Amino acid sequence: MAENMKQYTKKPMSNADLADRLIARKLIADKGQLLHALETVGYFRLTGYLYPFRKPGSEEYEDGTTFEKLWGIYTFDRKLRQVASDALARIEVAVRTMVVSHHTAAFPNDAFQYIEHASLPGLKLRRHTELLNWISRSMGNAKGDPDLTHLKREYGIEDYPPVWNVMEHSPFGVVTLFYEGLDAPIKQKVANAFYIQPNAFLGVLMALKSARNVCAHHSRFWNKHIQSRITLNLGVRRELDPLLECLRKQPDLDRYTSVFAILSICAHCIQYVHPQSDWKNRCKALVDSADETLLRGMGFPSDWKSLALWQ
Repeated sequence: MAENMKQYTKKPMSNADLADRLIARKLIADKGQLLHALETVGYFRLTGYLYPFRKPGSEEYEDGTTFEKLWGIYTFDRKLRQVASDALARIEVAVRTMVVSHHTAAFPNDAFQYIEHASLPGLKLRRHTELLNWISRSMGNAKGDPDLTHLKREYGIEDYPPVWNVMEHSPFGVVTLFYEGLDAPIKQKVANAFYIQPNAFLGVLMALKSARNVCAHHSRFWNKHIQSRITLNLGVRRELDPLLECLRKQPDLDRYTSVFAILSICAHCIQYVHPQSDWKNRCKALVDSADETLLRGMGFPSDWKSLALWQ
């Protein structure tokens, strides 16, 4: 153990004891109802939603903090993750498809060109090697998939399949790194679909990837500060004006990306990749059901419904 480090001596507690602890800290709850929540949701996941209600400098909760209020936030967050995941998945699939389409158009005679560092000049050699290692691991994790099984059986291909298989079976982190490596004209074509300048679009992808990971792991999302930061220098196209109006509403955009900013980016991107989608209306309806605590945690400004992007 490192010098000056405390020894961890906390012992596991039963859910019944944990329920008593929360009630002792002034959470107003029926113990049976609270115990069931602890058994099905877990103490640390559940209490993450109670942090906004802790008294300053104390482990006790503010007067009037009820289990019903806690569960309402937890339920809202679950619905919010579902709505956000829908948009994030649509955008992610579109980006994967565009990367394959434009990369193969640039190298029409070689589906394996990405293996050569020269085909991804946006990456230094070390980063390109990291990408290939990541791809190899991803293919190993997906080796039971029928198309990868076919490639191995018929062609002896394992670690580095055609680029379209790479985009299909790799995590979104591979996709963002692959995009980063694309030659500038190819990168421009992908970013053009969203009217965002290419380098800024990489930051957008990183923020969306982080939000996706939060949602995919069922983590608390509603008041999350996404540490992948985006810039206001997204470009000069007028199509960006509604999105930029929203992003300017977040005062600390240089420190983190709020849930409001993430959802605004989703609303912007969805209108170009799935213009017939009703996603924005579904998202608006959910957010409209939120109280002031939830809106503040998500970073929604008081005038959000009047902003052009959310009309």
